[in-house]
Formats: sequence, C-alpha cells, structure tokens
Amino acid sequence: MFESNAEKVELDKVAILINGDRGKNYPSRDEFVPSGIPFINAGHLSGGRVCFDGMNYIGQETYNRLSSGKIREGDVLYCLRGSLGKSAIADFSSGAIASSLLIIRPNPEQLLTPYLYYVLTSDDVLRQMWMSDNGSSQPNLSAKSVGCFKIPFPTLTLQREFALFVSQVDKLRFDDLSLLFPPHSPPNRKPELRTTGCSGKKTCDELLSQRGQFNNSADSFFSCADLEKSKPYLADTIRSSRSYS
Repeated sequence: MFESNAEKVELDKVAILINGDRGKNYPSRDEFVPSGIPFINAGHLSGGRVCFDGMNYIGQETYNRLSSGKIREGDVLYCLRGSLGKSAIADFSSGAIASSLLIIRPNPEQLLTPYLYYVLTSDDVLRQMWMSDNGSSQPNLSAKSVGCFKIPFPTLTLQREFALFVSQVDKLRFDDLSLLFPPHSPPNRKPELRTTGCSGKKTCDELLSQRGQFNNSADSFFSCADLEKSKPYLADTIRSSRSYS
C-alpha cells in the first residue's frame, strides 16, 4: 500500500511531544471531583481509546493551574511508565494527562492521527521502544527518546487510505513494518497484513478488493466524506481547524 522506498522520519520532526505538568501544580487525589475535566492515567487507556470507567476528574481551577499536559482532540496519548507503549487516540476536546503519559500531537500538514496510532503500535516501533528503555527496575521512557523513534513517512493520501482501511477491516494491525518496507524485497512484492484472530496472511490488494462487502454492513468502510462530518481530524487533518502549535 505504501511505496517500497518510502522514507522514514524521526517522530519529533512531524509531531510535538508534550509531558504532563510534574511540578507543584500536579493534582493530588484530594483535588479530584465527582465530575469535571478528565485527568487521565495509563489505566484509562484501553483498545486505542480512553475509557471513562473509573475516570478521575479535576475542577476548572485545578486544570487552569496546569502549565502543560492539556489534551486536544486528535492527540495520541502514549504511556511512558509501566505499560510502555500503551496508547490511545483522544477523541474529546478537553482533558489533562498524569505523569505516566505523554501527549503526541501530530503536525496536521504531515501526519494523520489514526496513521500515527497504528504506527506507534507496530512491531517496528515497539522494538525501538524496548531499546530505548532506560533499564531501571520499572520500565520507563522519556519524551526525548520517544521523539527519536523512526517511523515510515508516506504521503498523506497513503496514510489516510491505510488508516481508514485498517480501522475497519477487523482492526488490522501491522505484524511488522519490515513487511511494508523490507530492505531486500523483490520490487513486485505485495506488503502483507495480518487480521486479528485470523490465521494466514493476505496481501493489501486482496484485502482491499473486499471493501465492497463492508459497504452495507454495520461496520461499513467509512469514506473520507463520512469522517469529515463526524471527526474531521480522522479524515484529513490538513483541513482540520485545530491548531498544531
């Protein structure tokens, strides 16, 4: 699906990495309230989304005191401590992260949020993650080390096609990005993807040919137009109105 010679780029060249506020304004449990602004930790990340069961909330005043770690819709939340690499897409517009998490905010002119999420959960990036672990008794990463991760950097058109496809066809996941960008593969080799809970592999072209069967099902293959109506940043972040800086 991608060009075999697609370049790779360090993550911090195409995204902003934002730590939470770890200073004196960090919320204590005494400042949690029954409802308010979500204060998210690694335990709230599940299946690529933020789970609000058991969510901690802080009030507006507490939130306003935070100097960093404030979430925007379309950010990717990434775990730096404990469950390394656990990640989720923020599909809501307000929240803050605990010290165990990192906000990765893609540059909308270069990187699509859902594509970034799938790349961060790929075997290739997971290998880089474990190599970056500082080796202490509790696994942990720094924002700087995450920013050095090298990710495939295809065109936005290919990012969009890949992310939309993967998100609908049984949540396809990369087995290994080396399958997409093998160093010595024949020029006519088809990139391979594995479906969750399915044995055997199919080429991207074979799977793409099955698109039609999803059009009339409950899990229909969303078009860019469909996504633009509901979640614009998922369809084409170039046209998103959210600020990157």
